[in-house]
Amino acid sequence: MAHITQETKKKIMTEVKQIVKSYKPKAKVTASIRDYCELTIKIKCDELSKEQDDFLKLDEKSRLDNQNYSFPYSNKVKTLTFYKKIEKIICKTGNYYDKTDVYSDYCNKAFYYDVIVLPA
Repeated sequence: MAHITQETKKKIMTEVKQIVKSYKPKAKVTASIRDYCELTIKIKCDELSKEQDDFLKLDEKSRLDNQNYSFPYSNKVKTLTFYKKIEKIICKTGNYYDKTDVYSDYCNKAFYYDVIVLPA
């Protein structure tokens, strides 16, 4: 059953804040736990929000074109690697696991998480 504690949230947040500050020094990071099972990390940064919007537009275009795409701009790769770093921290520091089996309708996760980027 999914469950996350305040101590785990604190451990994750100390490392996430270091990564965010090295990437975007003016960004603000907050986190909350909902129903003891979902971690929500909110990052407030105008630049990162704009990059995310551009990235999502590129992803939408590729789905409409029905093609695999390579990232034409370096900031798209930076945005993707930024999210990968945060995901790696959550998985490593939070001892995250996902043993879900869709075929047998069995859900077993350490906890759920969301990373939300908002304009400042």
